[in-house]
Amino acid sequence: MKNRTYRNFLRTMKMLQTKGYDVKESEELARLVWDNVEADQGRGNRTAEWFVKQILSKSDYDKIH
Repeated sequence: MKNRTYRNFLRTMKMLQTKGYDVKESEELARLVWDNVEADQGRGNRTAEWFVKQILSKSDYDKIH
């Protein structure tokens, strides 16, 4: 996903929810993902999927913290 549209934003949230995050957490993380996608334009041109893959699952995150 290259463009920040409402549909793509919801798809990003759904990907994060499959990693175990609730709706509120997935919305916050999706905003950060899309901020990173927009900031990355012209440098790495990485997609939202790439940034989502970099996020730990909720259970792995809880083990660390």
